[in-house]
Amino acid sequence: MKRLHYERIGNQTAYLRCGMYGGTPDKNIHQGGYGGSDELIEGDVFDVNQPDVRASLVGLDEHLCRVTCDGETTTGLMQPIDPNAYNACASPTRKGWSFL
Repeated sequence: MKRLHYERIGNQTAYLRCGMYGGTPDKNIHQGGYGGSDELIEGDVFDVNQPDVRASLVGLDEHLCRVTCDGETTTGLMQPIDPNAYNACASPTRKGWSFL
C-alpha cells in the first residue's frame, strides 16, 4: 500500500463550473449542449472574492497541490471527489460504481 500526502499550494481554485462542467451556476448551460443558436457566444464574469459567489460555483473544482510519496515529490492539479460520485460508490444499488 502506498500513502500519498497532498498539500495545497496557495489558495488558487479553478472553478470548472465556469467552463460549463456540471452546468453553469446561473443559466445551467452544459458543455457540449446545444444553446439554441449556431452562433451563440456566452460569457460571464464572477467576483470570486465574494463568499456567496464562490458557494454558487462550487462543484468540480481543481486545486494546485504538491504530492509526496516514498520520498518523491511532484506538483499538479487535484480535483476533490465529487460527492455524487462518492454516494454512487457507497450505494449498494448503483451498478458500475466502486471504490478503488
